[in-house]
Amino acid sequence: MSADEGSGGDRVGMASAAQPPASVTPGHERWSARGVRWLMRYGPAELLAIIASYAGYFGTLSAGGGPLVAAWVAALTENIGFYAIMVGRDLAAAPRGQRVRALMHLGAEFGPAECLDSLLIRPVTVAGAAALVGPGYGVLLGKLAADGVFYALAILSHERLRDRRAEVGAAP
Repeated sequence: MSADEGSGGDRVGMASAAQPPASVTPGHERWSARGVRWLMRYGPAELLAIIASYAGYFGTLSAGGGPLVAAWVAALTENIGFYAIMVGRDLAAAPRGQRVRALMHLGAEFGPAECLDSLLIRPVTVAGAAALVGPGYGVLLGKLAADGVFYALAILSHERLRDRRAEVGAAP
């Protein structure tokens, strides 16, 4: 198994285990195949992000911070956990001469979604859900609500990058 197959993500200059057959163009890939590919790409990072989010939220509360500060810290620690996996995996899979390019693709994939998510959506949804249903379920519900917006934007960017790489003949 190659490093890319184990990570399940799309890499610069590398083929993905979850790619469609050569006869299927990126724009015509079945939705179920896309879903599997997205889950393989984002799932492991999301698991660590959930743990980090709870640690940040409850750690801040136990240190005497209020719920709004705890929601911001939860968003920050979630990002640290998520990007530790995404950056580490993409850099490990990229050929030596392509690592800067891999980081640039991550920036293009996540940059717009992350700005909106980290600065506004995630702290508001986590704080709001924690206030409505309590922090135990609220942190998770707020995170999932924010994830819906985040992934709509991130996946749109990811798919556009794949389509562009396919158009210029690079591995999607």
